[in-house]
Parts: sequence; C-alpha cells; structure tokens
Amino acid sequence: MGHLHDEPARRSVTSNGMREGECFHMTDTLKERPNHAAYLEVLRRMTPEQRLTKAFELSEATRALFRQGLRERFPELSEEDFHKLYLERLALCHNRNY
Repeated sequence: MGHLHDEPARRSVTSNGMREGECFHMTDTLKERPNHAAYLEVLRRMTPEQRLTKAFELSEATRALFRQGLRERFPELSEEDFHKLYLERLALCHNRNY
C-alpha cells in the first residue's frame, strides 16, 4: 500500500531539482524582466533590516501559497495527514547544499 503522498506516474527528482529525463536549456529560464533594474534599486535603498524583513515576508507568502496549492491537490486528507504531507513536501524544497 502506498503513502498518502504517492501519485501515479511520477518520475523521481534528481539532485539538480529536475525530473529524470528532463533537459535544461538556459533559454528555459530566461524571460523579459522590464522592472528588474527598478527592483534592484529599491533593494539597494532598503536598510539591511528592511531587506531581511522583506525576505521573511516573501518566505512566509511562498509557504502559504505552497500550502494552499497542496490542499487543493489533496482536499480529502484529514488535517493531521495533510500536515504530515505538507512537512514532507516542504522538506524536499530545502537546499541541502549548505
């Protein structure tokens, strides 16, 4: 019997974060960023404390979106089972290179 988080036909994720059999091309990640220079200027004007606060805010927003998306994929799970799944999936997101 599989785990709650098993999904059919999923390929394993390699150490670089890609699924087996996927190819990476630089053009896959390049997109126009017309506001990037303005964004960098805003960051430069912030104090270190403001940048750290913003990083925490963005991290929390990312976790909330992740949790919401996961709940939409697994609405049938109890809160306890969902929390276990959430923690398992969240652990897979952390960079283990440091």
